[in-house]
Amino acid sequence: MVKRLSELTGCRQVVDVGAGQGHLSRFLAFGLGLSVTTIEGDPRLVAQAAKFDQEVVQALRKEGAKRGGQ
Repeated sequence: MVKRLSELTGCRQVVDVGAGQGHLSRFLAFGLGLSVTTIEGDPRLVAQAAKFDQEVVQALRKEGAKRGGQ
């Protein structure tokens, strides 16, 4: 639904209020290429989201290196 709304409106920016561990935001950013701003008040969830972000970036770099070597 977010992808469709983005296409219909031309909106490429999303604000995720109460983002938690950032799973939705991560999908919107990495999966759909949207610009996402997250707001989360619990520092534990923010720390976990940052950890997940680093893991995704590392996995994407590793995948890019594999494809670049082919």
